[in-house]
Amino acid sequence: MRTADPNQAAHDAIEAIQQGLDRHFTEADRLRLGALRRRVADRIEADIALLDALAGDTDLEDDDREHDHAEQGLGDADGLMWFNMARMGHFA
Repeated sequence: MRTADPNQAAHDAIEAIQQGLDRHFTEADRLRLGALRRRVADRIEADIALLDALAGDTDLEDDDREHDHAEQGLGDADGLMWFNMARMGHFA
């Protein structure tokens, strides 16, 4: 007959406790992180809504700004045409 090793039994018990703690805190951290992400997303949405209320929707532009030199860029048709003409030397 073989006798049980008390040191091995203690080691196994400690290992089981450690695995249980790891599982518990991993799940708790995942839940806390999810809640934190939701709070951050809600705060960002609230800030965007506040900015829109104060200054209007920045994605909407007046038609007269289409020909504003500060608005010249590749993102609109006028800007693309200007860029191509400048590249071909029409303004030199």
